Amino acid sequence: MSEDRQWLAEFARTGSEAAFRQIAGRHLPLVYSAALRMVNGDAAQAQDIAQLVFTNLARRARSLPPDVILAGWLHRDTRFTALEWLRQERRRVQREQQAAAMNALESAGPDADWSHLRPVLDEVLDELDDPDRHALLLRFCQQRSFAEVGAALALSDDAARKRVDRALDRLRGALARRGVTSTAAGLAVLLGAHAVVNVPSALAATVAAVSLAGTAAAGGVGAQLIQLMTAAKLKLVAAAVIATAVGTPLVLQHRANETLLAENAALRRQTAQLDKLRADNERLTAQLEADAARPSAEHEELMRLRGQVGVLRQQLAEVAQTKPAAPTASEGASSNASTYMPSTNWTNLGFNTAHDATISFLWALRSGNDSVYKAAFGKTNADFAFPIAWANALAAVKGSQVSQVYESPDGTPTVSVVSELDNGETANTWLQFSQTNGIWLIHGFTGYPIVVQQSGQ
Repeated sequence: MSEDRQWLAEFARTGSEAAFRQIAGRHLPLVYSAALRMVNGDAAQAQDIAQLVFTNLARRARSLPPDVILAGWLHRDTRFTALEWLRQERRRVQREQQAAAMNALESAGPDADWSHLRPVLDEVLDELDDPDRHALLLRFCQQRSFAEVGAALALSDDAARKRVDRALDRLRGALARRGVTSTAAGLAVLLGAHAVVNVPSALAATVAAVSLAGTAAAGGVGAQLIQLMTAAKLKLVAAAVIATAVGTPLVLQHRANETLLAENAALRRQTAQLDKLRADNERLTAQLEADAARPSAEHEELMRLRGQVGVLRQQLAEVAQTKPAAPTASEGASSNASTYMPSTNWTNLGFNTAHDATISFLWALRSGNDSVYKAAFGKTNADFAFPIAWANALAAVKGSQVSQVYESPDGTPTVSVVSELDNGETANTWLQFSQTNGIWLIHGFTGYPIVVQQSGQ
C-alpha cells in the first residue's frame, strides 16, 4: 500500500513513466476483471474500458489525496467508465438497428410493404387488447409523443415506450399469421409514414356542418343535406390533388422531427445521469480529502502507545534475564516456567533467542504485523498468508507462560507456550525451532496452537 502511494506521489510530482507503469502493472488485473464482468465477458470492450480508467488516473493523479486507496478508487472509476461505455454502446446498436430496418424497407420498397399491410391493418388492430390498441392508435394514428401517450394511459414516459414496443411486437405476430411479415422497427416506420394522411381542408370545414344538419333533419336526410354533401365531395376531389403533392413531404418531415426529438430527449436523460455520477465521484473525492486532513483518534492513541514501547521493552528485557532453567523433555508439555506475561506486554524482541522469538511471534499475531509474522518463519514470499483466525483468537488471551528451550525426544529444540484465556481455560502449544545464521526461526508446532487449531504453516 505504501508503494502505491510512493509511486503515485512520484508520478504526480515528476510525471515518471516508470512509476505509472508500476501502478498499472499492480492494479491492471483488478480493473480488467471488473470491466470484464460488467460487459458480460466481452474481452475487447473490457480492454478499452481498462485503458480509459488508467487514462483517467493519469489525468487526475495530482488531485487525489495522499492517503488514497488506489484499489478502491480504480474500482469505482471502472464502474463509472463501464456504465458510460455501455450506454454509448446501446445507443450505437439502436441506431444501427434502425438504419438496418430503414435500409431493408427501402430495398424491398415501402409502398409494396404498405400495400400488403393496408388491407388487414385495421382488422388486426381491432383484435389486439385495448391497452395495446390504444397505445398504437395514440402513438401512430394521432402521432402523440411518448409523454402524451403516457399521460393518456396513466403511465410514465418509459412505461409508455415499453407499452408501444410490446404492442408493436404483438401486432407483428398477428400480421405474420396472415402472411404479412415484417419487423417491429419496420412496422413503426410504416405506421409513422402511412397510418395517418392529411385531411382535405374541404372535409375539415364541412364535416361538422353536415353532421349537425343530419342531426337536425328529423325523419331522414333532406334534399339540402344531399346538396351539401355533393358540394363537399366536389371540393374533396380538388383538395385531394393538393394534399397528394403537399402532404407526403410534410409527413416525412414530421417523422424525421419526431425521431430527432426522441433521440435528443434520450441524450438529455443520459447526460443528466452522467452528471450525477460525476458529482458523486467528486463528492466522495472531497470527502476523502477532508477525512485525510482530520487527525483521527486512532492515530493519537497510536502515538500514546508508542511512548510506552521503551518502558515495555525494558520490562521484558528484565523478565528475559530472570527466565528459569530449561525443563527436560518430559517436563516440557506441562511447563509453568514463569508467571504469566500479560498479552498487553507482548512486543517485538527480535529473534536472537528462542524466548524472544516466541514473544515476537505472539506479538505479531495479536497486533496483525504481517512482516514480523513472516520473519518468525524465515519467510518473505507474498503467498505466505497471515492467519487471520489466529489473530482473532488471540484477542481472548490474557497472557502466556513461555518455557526455556528444551530438547524434544526427536532432538528438536522446543519451547512450550501455555496461554490463559478470558474464561479461565488454558491452551498449550509447542513451538519447534531451528537456528539459522545466529537467529531462532519457527519451523513447526505441535499440540493445540494458541487457542485455534490450524495446520499447514
